[in-house]
Amino acid sequence: PLEVPVGTRVRIDGRASRPLSRAELVAEGGGDAAPAAAFERRGAEFSGSFVPRRSGTYGWRFTDADGGGAELTLALPRSATS
Repeated sequence: PLEVPVGTRVRIDGRASRPLSRAELVAEGGGDAAPAAAFERRGAEFSGSFVPRRSGTYGWRFTDADGGGAELTLALPRSATS
């Protein structure tokens, strides 16, 4: 898991396994509650910022264009110093 202090802005750019209709971060135990962050979508790609307002664990909620689930592919850019 990624741990960041409350109030830290985290920029996320990602790509799912197929085109998305929804890409969100939700607080663990939040069920169908409003997402902690909803991301812009362009096909299978998504992007946006997240600022945690409270400590806790957050999970992904993805829905593909057909209403099913979708998986996340993580791609970490190389550091300019590496």
